[in-house]
Amino acid sequence: MKTRCYDGKKWQYEFKHEGKRYRKKGFRTKREANSAGLDKLNELRSGFNIDNYITLAEYFENWIKTYKQPVVKENTYRHYRNALQHIQKHKIGKMELSR
Repeated sequence: MKTRCYDGKKWQYEFKHEGKRYRKKGFRTKREANSAGLDKLNELRSGFNIDNYITLAEYFENWIKTYKQPVVKENTYRHYRNALQHIQKHKIGKMELSR
């Protein structure tokens, strides 16, 4: 993965994964760009992406299991689970996401 400076003050990451190029600009520091690029690459490698017909509640549940449970304390994870329960009960949790 490449990180580089453009416009003298902004940073971007760029890499290829399975023949497709991924690039995102606008980071304030090289570290931010590199971290975001690694997150995106890990997301692609783990196969975690939005299906065509996934609800917000399903997406949020996958997100907290994949990205939060391994790194946050148990009490914080419990707060995420409580938020998920509220989202599941609410109308917005049943809305389908699109790519």
